[in-house]
Amino acid sequence: MPLVLSAGSQAATRDQTVLDRIVGLVPVEVVSIYAAVARLGVSASQLGYVALAGLVATALTLWLQGRATRRTAYPAQYLVRGLVFLAWVFLLSNPLAPASPIAAWQPAVAVLMLPVLGSLLFMGPSTR
Repeated sequence: MPLVLSAGSQAATRDQTVLDRIVGLVPVEVVSIYAAVARLGVSASQLGYVALAGLVATALTLWLQGRATRRTAYPAQYLVRGLVFLAWVFLLSNPLAPASPIAAWQPAVAVLMLPVLGSLLFMGPSTR
């Protein structure tokens, strides 16, 4: 399953299910590395830099996948994948703590809802 999602034409969306689109918006490869680093006992100030590096890695993996499959990722896909990564960052460990307290339910809802809502951006007119 390619990471780069198709949008628009009926032919482009025929090979992708809604679940493909939802999973394609979760940067699992970057989230798993971030989760491992966050659990190593990295300080809060360093965790912010790790999160920033994860955002760059999220965009880079999408760009590289698009290049390998000769598909162009839409700018909205970069945005949604970045937001989903940030939601996972705040769910696993808040890099802005204690300056920015966030209720635990907020990133949990974002982790669940952002990929679902984002996948609606990449549905062709015939699949809506």
